Amino acid sequence: MVAGFKRRIASWAPRLLVAVGALWLAAVVFGQFVKRGDIWMYPAESTLVGRSGSLKQVVWLMNPTRTSTRFKVRPACGCTSVKPSEAALDSLSASAVTVEFETASMPSGEFRKDLFLECTRGAKQWTEMVPITISIPRRDQLGGG
Repeated sequence: MVAGFKRRIASWAPRLLVAVGALWLAAVVFGQFVKRGDIWMYPAESTLVGRSGSLKQVVWLMNPTRTSTRFKVRPACGCTSVKPSEAALDSLSASAVTVEFETASMPSGEFRKDLFLECTRGAKQWTEMVPITISIPRRDQLGGG
């Protein structure tokens, strides 16, 4: 009787642990995405720290709908470049956008840089914003002088 009970636990316990882990992972991933309009962005907000002269951030754009969406990324200032600056997201697809910030002439402190995402799906047009915070430490806070 005890041996049969142990055998039954041994057969469903790993499946239960895998299911709980998968649910937890799904909840964490879903919590990282923010749905604005009909485009999902990851990360929805981010903070970059450094003083290397330029900082890069990859923003993933996802189209969870069944209709193709065109987008154009427009930075709010001249110290920001975006590649690709425009593209199309097919239905249920994703695309990476690399954002580069020139920080060589920036003083120490925190700066918010906004990216504007101009989207078009058929006759529908809308604009979304991706805020990115850049934190530049003072030289005396950097390791190694």
